[in-house]
Amino acid sequence: MTGQHSSADSESSYPRVLVVTNLYPHPDRPFRGIFVRNQVESVRALGVDVDVFEIRGDESRANYVRSVPRLFRMLRQTRFDLFHAQHTYAFYIVWWVRFLLRLKTPIALTFRESEFMKPAGVRMDKAGIWGLLITSRRLKKRALLMADHVVSVWGGLMDAIGFEGPFEEIACGIDLDKFRPMDQRAARESLEWNARERVIFFPADAGRRNEKGGDVVAKAAEILRARGCPVRVAHAQNVPHEEMGIRMAAADVVVHPSRFDASPNVVKEAMAVGTPVVTTAVGDVEQVSTGLGNVLYVKPDPSDVADKIERALRLKPNEEGRVRLQELDLTEQAVARRLHRLYLTWARPRPVKRVAVVRCAHYPQDPRVFKEVRALQEVGFSATVLCLRGSGEPLVEELDGVAIHRMDLERTRESNRKRLAVYSRFLLWAGRGLWRLHREARLAAVQVNTLPDFLVFCAIPVKLRGVPVVLDLHEVLPELFESEYRGRLKPVFLRLLKLTERASVRVADRVICPGPPYLETYRSRRLPIHKFSLVYNTPDEDVITRTEVHRDRSLMVAHGSIIERYGFELLIEALPEIIRNCPDVKLEIIGDGENLERVKRLANERGVSQHVDFLGRIPFETVASRLQRAAVGLVTTVSNDFTNRILPNKIYELVALGVPVVSSRIEGLHAQFDSHSIRYFDAGDKTGLAHAATSVLQSPEDGLRLVENATRVYDEIRWSRNKRTYQKVFVELGQGSRR
Repeated sequence: MTGQHSSADSESSYPRVLVVTNLYPHPDRPFRGIFVRNQVESVRALGVDVDVFEIRGDESRANYVRSVPRLFRMLRQTRFDLFHAQHTYAFYIVWWVRFLLRLKTPIALTFRESEFMKPAGVRMDKAGIWGLLITSRRLKKRALLMADHVVSVWGGLMDAIGFEGPFEEIACGIDLDKFRPMDQRAARESLEWNARERVIFFPADAGRRNEKGGDVVAKAAEILRARGCPVRVAHAQNVPHEEMGIRMAAADVVVHPSRFDASPNVVKEAMAVGTPVVTTAVGDVEQVSTGLGNVLYVKPDPSDVADKIERALRLKPNEEGRVRLQELDLTEQAVARRLHRLYLTWARPRPVKRVAVVRCAHYPQDPRVFKEVRALQEVGFSATVLCLRGSGEPLVEELDGVAIHRMDLERTRESNRKRLAVYSRFLLWAGRGLWRLHREARLAAVQVNTLPDFLVFCAIPVKLRGVPVVLDLHEVLPELFESEYRGRLKPVFLRLLKLTERASVRVADRVICPGPPYLETYRSRRLPIHKFSLVYNTPDEDVITRTEVHRDRSLMVAHGSIIERYGFELLIEALPEIIRNCPDVKLEIIGDGENLERVKRLANERGVSQHVDFLGRIPFETVASRLQRAAVGLVTTVSNDFTNRILPNKIYELVALGVPVVSSRIEGLHAQFDSHSIRYFDAGDKTGLAHAATSVLQSPEDGLRLVENATRVYDEIRWSRNKRTYQKVFVELGQGSRR
C-alpha cells in the first residue's frame, strides 16, 4: 500500500520536495519512522512544500512492487524540484520511476541503516532472503553511489560501509518543547505510576527489535531484584511519541542497551529531559554525550547493565544534556533550518523572479522588512531593497544575495512638515529607481512598506507596465496622526489621510496588514477587503530564538521606541512602589527616542536612577540575549484610539523568548492574549502596574504559567507558519502577472 501526505498549501512554498519513505508512523506502529514524520513537519514549518509518498513495506513486501505504478502516475501529474528518499529501498523505487519518466529531478538519500554493522550472533527480526537484503552492504553502498546527494545521520556509517563520496552529516533533531525537564512526581501522577517505586524505562517495544536489547534489560532487572533492589521495567510498546517525554521524566533511569545503532534518538531525548541514561556507546552516542555525568556507558551484558543502573539510581536529573544538544545544534528547529538550506541548494532551479521592496527606513536594521525579504528568497525570488542610507553605509551594496539601493537622506521626527518633505523626496527617488530596475530586468512584483500610505504611488509607473503592487501597511495612519497631532487643522488633515489611505489601497493589487484589529478598521471604512492578507508581525525565529539561559529573578526589562505613546514615564512613576516590595529589583530599558532624556530626568527626580540601566539602541540580532535574562517584560502602552488597534511587536518578542509579560490592557492585544497569558493592568494606572509587576517578580510559578499559556497562542501565529501566507501572496502574483 502507498500513501501520500501533502502539506497544507502546495502552491505557497519553494522548493517542492517529495519525501519517499517506507518508514512512517501509524496508529498500529506509532514508533515506525517517527523521526521521518518529525523532520517533515519541522521543515514544513519553515515554509518548504513537502509531500510524502509512503510505502507500507511492513504490511507486505509486495507493496514495494505495487508502489511503482502509483508513484509513476503521481510524478506524471506533479512537478517536484527534489526527491528525498528516506531509506535505501525507497531510493531504488524513486530512482527507477525517475528513469522510466526520463526526469532530471535530483534525488537525495538519507542513510541511517546500521544493519550491515550487525555483530555476529545477533538475531534480526527479518529472516530469510529479506533479512539478507536488509543487511546487504553491497546494495546500500550502490544506492549511495547512485544518489545525487547523500545525508548520513552519523559519519561513522560512511566509514563503516566504505563510502568515500561527499555527504552531509545531519542527525535527527530533538523537539525541546516535547522533551523537557519536569517534576517527576507530577509526571508519575499523570501516568498513574506509583510515586515510591523505582522505574527503569526501556524506550522500545520489548517484544520486537531484538537488537535494541529488551532481553538484556529484562535480565538486568532480575539481577537487581536478586540484589534487593526492586525495580519495575516500563516499556514503550504502543506509546505515542508525544507521551515519551513525560515517561522519561517519570522514570528513574532510561536504559538503552542497543547492540548496534547509528544515531539513537531516544538517548538524545532522554538527555533533553535530564533523566539519567544507561546506554551502549553505539553510533554517535559518545560523540554527543561525552563528559556528561548523567550518561553511563555499558556493554550489552545484563550484569554490566545492572551495575550501571544501580549507579544511575543515585544520580539526580540535570540539564547538562539539554545544553549540550543546543550547543551541537541538534534541536529540531536547528536541524530543520540546515536541511532547508540544503533543499534550496539541491533543488532543480526555477527561473528567478525579481521583487523590489520599498521602505523609507534603514535596511537591514528594520527587522520586519529583513524577515520578509528572507521569506521571499525562500520561495525563489531575488530581492532588491530601496531604502534610506544610514551613517557609514554605501549607496549600493549586496548583502546575503539582496541588492540594496540607498537614498542619501535622513529620516526625521522633528515636525510633520519636515517628515512630509522627506517622504515626498523619497517617493520620487523610489519611483525613478523602480522604473530603472524594471527596464533592466522585468519585476515580478513591487512591495511598498508604510509609513506613509501614499508611498505606494511611487509604484504607479511600473504598475502601468503590468507589475503587480503589494502594499504592506505597518500602521493605521489616520489614527496614528490623530493621537499625535494637536493643531487646528487636525480635522482637515485627518480627512485627507483617510482619502489617501483609500486611494493607496485601490492602487495596490494586494494589501498586507498585521492583525485582526487593523482588518476590522479597514472593513469599517468599506475598503476592498478581498485584497487584504493577514500576516502577523511576529519575530523571525532565526533572530529571536529561545535558548536555555540563567534568568535574573530581580530583573525587569522594557524595550522599544521611547516615545510618548509607549508610556515609559509611567514605568518610572511605578518603580518606587515596586522597589518597596522588591528592594533588589533592576530595570533595563532598551531603545531610544524623542522622550529618552525626559525619562532619564524623571528617573533622577524620583530617586530610582540607581535601579535603572538605559542601554540605548542595540543591534536587533542581540536583543534576544538581553531580553531572555529578565524575569518580567514590561509593556506600558498608552490607551487611545490608535494603540487600541495595534498588536505591539515587542509582545511577540517577549512571548517568543519565554519572558512573562506585564502589559497595559489595550483592546487589540487583550482580544488575542487573555488574562491567563499576560498579566494586565489598566493603562495609565501606576499602582496597578506596580502590583502586577511585583506579583510576577515574587511568584516565578505564576510567570511560568503565563508563559505556557501565551506560548500556546503564539505557536499558531509564529513566523515559521505565518510567513506562508505572506509567501503565498507573491507566489500567486508571480504566477499571474501580466507579460
